[in-house]
Amino acid sequence: MRDLSEETTFLQRYDRFVSSVQQLLEMPDHTVNLLHRFLQQNGGTLSRRAREREFEPLTESEVEQIEQMYAKQFLDN
Repeated sequence: MRDLSEETTFLQRYDRFVSSVQQLLEMPDHTVNLLHRFLQQNGGTLSRRAREREFEPLTESEVEQIEQMYAKQFLDN
């Protein structure tokens, strides 16, 4: 039962993260998913490599906002 509760909580947080990113930028779901995975793997920050390759079009301000969105859903709780 606890696993289901944790999964539900994760999905709710993930959905809020996706929604907030898509309100900021037009970005396909698969790209937001990739963004989430990079942030998850790097403790909530987007690595320089990811910024220079997969997410090169993002401005510094957009990256900071996205990192804050991620932290609000996954790190601040």
